[in-house]
Amino acid sequence: MTRRCIYLTESKYEEAISMCEKSLKIRLLILDHDHLDIVNSYLSIAFAYHAQGKHEDALSMYKKAPRIQLLVFDHNHPDIGLTFKNLAKAYHKLGKIEVAIFKYEKSLKTQLSVLDHNHPNIVTLYVNMALAYQDQSKHEEALSMYKKGFEIKLSVLDHNHPDFAVIREILAQVYHQQGKIEEAVSVYENLLGISSPFLDRNHLHIE
Repeated sequence: MTRRCIYLTESKYEEAISMCEKSLKIRLLILDHDHLDIVNSYLSIAFAYHAQGKHEDALSMYKKAPRIQLLVFDHNHPDIGLTFKNLAKAYHKLGKIEVAIFKYEKSLKTQLSVLDHNHPNIVTLYVNMALAYQDQSKHEEALSMYKKGFEIKLSVLDHNHPDFAVIREILAQVYHQQGKIEEAVSVYENLLGISSPFLDRNHLHIE
């Protein structure tokens, strides 16, 4: 494991950024500017900024990655889908919800072309998109995304899995925000038979 990776693993983000920036300067001197090692430097710096809550700085780094990746990879390559997701997260954190949703959609389209439709990454994207719609008070769109994630979970997990409680609680909240009280009550009643029903939504590994 490199020292940079150790710093990131230990949450020593300032040290990680310093190491990554030094590495990037060297790589820019000796490598072609479309080399994937340069992309990796950009993404490592972006990750560290994101972890610190410096979302403008993270976004600046994340934007550099697809310019190179699109020269090297097919447009449906998984790495490009992941970069679009990271861009979406940064835009979302900055309150630029429309742009975030657009990037989430691009990521979803790319990942659906290469992954099984019940892959955990697909669930994460549906949930992240639902959260973005919810932040816009677009409850119908949010509900649609949550349901898609829920259907995938139903197809791959035992019905007593804690993630079902998380999704059902969020569904109930969306129904409540829409004024659909009967539907919300019904979902909450279903929660009673599931262990740990009121887990924080971050338990769902939303990334």
